[in-house]
Amino acid sequence: MGLGKFVAGRIHQMRAAKGHLVAHPSWLAESPNLTCPRCTTAPETFQHAILTFPARSEARDLLLKEVSSLGRDATLWSEPLLI
Repeated sequence: MGLGKFVAGRIHQMRAAKGHLVAHPSWLAESPNLTCPRCTTAPETFQHAILTFPARSEARDLLLKEVSSLGRDATLWSEPLLI
């Protein structure tokens, strides 16, 4: 990917749903509140954090216009400038 170890590690965590977002499973909480603590409108998932979180709409419009999916086959993962 051509990214530093820390950034590549974070991306891997997010794609594997094992990152720091509240909707990612945790062994610490048996039935956690999955709602995004910042916008309280949806579960805080990777999809929400990158593609639908309201406060990031300007950055998303500027940097990720053509990205509509975070799936395995999405263009995001094959375009170095998008990563």
